[in-house]
Amino acid sequence: MYPKHKNIAIAMFFATIVVSYLLKLNFKAIASESISIVSIALAVYAISISNLVGSNLAKAMKATPDKIIKSKTQLGVLKTYIQSAMKVAISTLVISCLVKLIPEQTKEFMMEVPEYKTVMEVISAIGFGLFAIDFLFIWLIFDFITNRQMSNDKE
Repeated sequence: MYPKHKNIAIAMFFATIVVSYLLKLNFKAIASESISIVSIALAVYAISISNLVGSNLAKAMKATPDKIIKSKTQLGVLKTYIQSAMKVAISTLVISCLVKLIPEQTKEFMMEVPEYKTVMEVISAIGFGLFAIDFLFIWLIFDFITNRQMSNDKE
């Protein structure tokens, strides 16, 4: 990943965690929506990969050194972004499912235990942080592919 994007992702992740934790936001309120959005994003990533395989765009990207990461081609950089996006998306799905699977009865009973409440608030904050990064990756990958496709069409 480009250092600029990595720094933005890290800052965004931790800022979202801190804000959602301080505001006591409950990730369970949007867990279903996050599952839907992230699942669609994963499908788009998979389709992007399958559309690139054997295409002229992939050949051009494989032959073109990246301008920022000199040791990689443009295709190698895109591969890194998609792999990172998929890892974050799968982590978001795991947190979303975990939060949804905790029964309300157990939650109400365990909320009397301060440690449980803190753990749930941290998990919820992490869910929000990951979900925010999912949107960042969706935008970055879309932007990268779109810009590369447009420049390829001009050539």
